[in-house]
Amino acid sequence: MMEAHDEAQRLKDLGQDLFPRHRFAESAHRNAEGEMVNNLGVVYLRLDELEKADAYLSEARSIFEETGNRSGLGIVLCHQGMLRAAQDRPEHAVRLFEASIELLEEMGEPDQAKLVRREMRKVTGEGFPMSVARGLMRLLGRVTGTSAGDEEAQEAPEAEEGS
Repeated sequence: MMEAHDEAQRLKDLGQDLFPRHRFAESAHRNAEGEMVNNLGVVYLRLDELEKADAYLSEARSIFEETGNRSGLGIVLCHQGMLRAAQDRPEHAVRLFEASIELLEEMGEPDQAKLVRREMRKVTGEGFPMSVARGLMRLLGRVTGTSAGDEEAQEAPEAEEGS
């Protein structure tokens, strides 16, 4: 009788050991699914199929929220920001970018946060490359028949490009 009790206790302990591992494996599977769905959303975003992109990115976001994957959530928020920018919704895009940056920095991913800032500058117009500004000023000077565009472009302070 004691052997049966010991065996039952051993099996119970084994089951408790396996259950958290099973939950971890299930969570890892869902995170991998979230990454794949997020990637599909990005593909559709690049193909300019915005409705499909929105559906896939929303699904990825739900998966990452469900599993508690904050890094994955930070990345999908960036992609949703890019989508909102493509939909000409810059205010919403900036809010998503800001949330993405906050999460990624919390998770210790400054390189990813830097990439998100770059995407956000595309929407806000901050960090406009001076070489482009000089070219536009020269074009303006040619169109208007003045040389002021060239002079102003040459006097413009040099900004770090690509930052």
